[in-house]
Amino acid sequence: MPSLRPTIIFTVIVSTIGALQHFGEPLLFDSTRAANGGSGRQFQTVVLYPYQQFWFNGRYGYASAIALGLLVVIGIVVIVNLLLVRRISGED
Repeated sequence: MPSLRPTIIFTVIVSTIGALQHFGEPLLFDSTRAANGGSGRQFQTVVLYPYQQFWFNGRYGYASAIALGLLVVIGIVVIVNLLLVRRISGED
């Protein structure tokens, strides 16, 4: 297990970044062209929602509030990842 620590840490960090940046694919597969994430919003992600609110619904303040909340959530996830990585790498 000790030799797998760097690989596990790298995989967790890259997966977290990838999950939070998931934007292009749902936008490409949207057949309605309104950034809904599909006809039943089955592809809508956390990042696509403020984009839709800003560009298509004209709710600029609401989209900004969502983006600020997303920034706080990302900051919390980064801090938790950092603490876990320091704790895992410190156990030798």
